[in-house]
Amino acid sequence: DVKDGVMVASVQDDTPASQAGFQVEDVIVRFNNQPVTNEGTFRDLISRTAPGTRVPVVVIRAGKEITLNPTISEPKD
Repeated sequence: DVKDGVMVASVQDDTPASQAGFQVEDVIVRFNNQPVTNEGTFRDLISRTAPGTRVPVVVIRAGKEITLNPTISEPKD
């Protein structure tokens, strides 16, 4: 279980997440230099980011911090 951050449950092919290198069980702890404490704050940070913006996202993977740089896509219906 994750205390701080949001665990990646799945990554679909051909999405900004897969293209940026996200993996299942990565724990997202920072989004665009803002701390991610839970899914609600994570969704809020994404919703306030313009589509097409490339943002640094820090994940914990196997105990190490890794920075990925996804490009935010248009929201899906």
